[in-house]
Amino acid sequence: MTLVLGPTGEPEEQDIGLYYSSRPSSVTISDGGTLESGACTSSRPTSQAYFELSSPVPSSLKSTSMTNVVERQPVHHQKTLSRSHTLPRLTQGVPRHESTDVATFDFPDSKVFKMRQWVLAFVVVDFDIDLGPVVRAVCPPVFLSPSEKENIVPQHCKLSPSPGATIELGFLGSVLHVELPTSLDSQQLAETASFNQKFDPMEHVLASSVPFDPPPISLFEASLSHLWSVWECLVLCEPILVFGPSPSMTSQTVWWLRDLMRPIPLAGDIRPYFTIHDKDHALLVNKAPPKPGLIIGVTNPFFEKSCGAIDTYIMMHRHGAATVVTGPSAGWTTKTHRRYISKDRQLLKRLEKACAGNASEKMHASLDLRRHFCSRTNAVLVPLNRYLNALIPSPAERDASGSGVCQLKPFNSTDFFASLRSNPSALPFKSSAKQREFYERWLKTPAFGLWLARQAEVVQDVLRQKR
Repeated sequence: MTLVLGPTGEPEEQDIGLYYSSRPSSVTISDGGTLESGACTSSRPTSQAYFELSSPVPSSLKSTSMTNVVERQPVHHQKTLSRSHTLPRLTQGVPRHESTDVATFDFPDSKVFKMRQWVLAFVVVDFDIDLGPVVRAVCPPVFLSPSEKENIVPQHCKLSPSPGATIELGFLGSVLHVELPTSLDSQQLAETASFNQKFDPMEHVLASSVPFDPPPISLFEASLSHLWSVWECLVLCEPILVFGPSPSMTSQTVWWLRDLMRPIPLAGDIRPYFTIHDKDHALLVNKAPPKPGLIIGVTNPFFEKSCGAIDTYIMMHRHGAATVVTGPSAGWTTKTHRRYISKDRQLLKRLEKACAGNASEKMHASLDLRRHFCSRTNAVLVPLNRYLNALIPSPAERDASGSGVCQLKPFNSTDFFASLRSNPSALPFKSSAKQREFYERWLKTPAFGLWLARQAEVVQDVLRQKR
């Protein structure tokens, strides 16, 4: 509880925000009008004296002159995650004297006198790429104990945490559990997350995925039956133009589409929200054919004509009758793409049913939809990984070369399609001809070249370790 002596001498309650509850609560007012608290004394007019009481005010102190004194009752908040690494910590009885391990900086004496009534010192914190936050300067110069430095610059908060780690991030009075991906193109699924409890999108964050509020399924409500064609366009690096009534909707949609491509590396250019004022407008919007893998999110109907070379459009569902959005009609539009793989019609029925349900049903349907397409993306790579194993030189071949060759053999398309005929993909292609055509197109995309280069690096690293 914090009390202030008003102009008339009457105590008044005032909330000054955070304060250290570990400070001694016994206070006295000297004849000169200064406030003394244990070993700490600060010059402060009596009209601004503060009392911090760690225990309730006794009834004997509640005289008629203190009728406006109100005890601060403890507030019981909703149970949240542990904040052991985010709450302030202060050690009692630590003497304060000038620090010798950090620099100081100039600050007007008049302002220092006023600010000392509220703060102990100003601290300048720099961010080092290897060490993380580092205290660089303090004004006025004071000694900072290890616990106080930990409070200002938590040592567990590094700018470069280890891949795959689960960390706590304090945000607006709450704590978020964030799981980092093991690599740039690795998939993160709620079912395999390391949170050790049921996935809750309000408390748990998969760093490589988009937020689930609003549920992504709501964005594609007008084009649910075409999502399998959208996924094929993503894998085959076909340019896609995303229209939406707001920048937030186009951004969420574009990032969600990018997430569906993992673990296939991103080989194109994505712009979650693009405008005519962007510095790259002339580079991306012109009469030349669009670059492979280009995904642009826009709200301006001008792009419908200026991006006429892009064959595939996605228009977000317009929520609310009062929302007026110009541009193409809601849904999916394509000029050239013809689907290769059959839909999952049972999943489609569940998605259509969830769109008419509540927010919880939409969220779970969005998780199911994401898991479905992530599994399909993995299935695309299965025949390639199988053939890639045949390109790894055996120990006998490495010894016979004399130089200890540590690289893959050259990729041969003819041998790959021979392997594909004997071991077809698990994806439900409409026919074997469609399967071959699909992989012929994918082998010509920049995504395949980037994927093959990264696989070759992995194999080389493993073979070097075995030498």
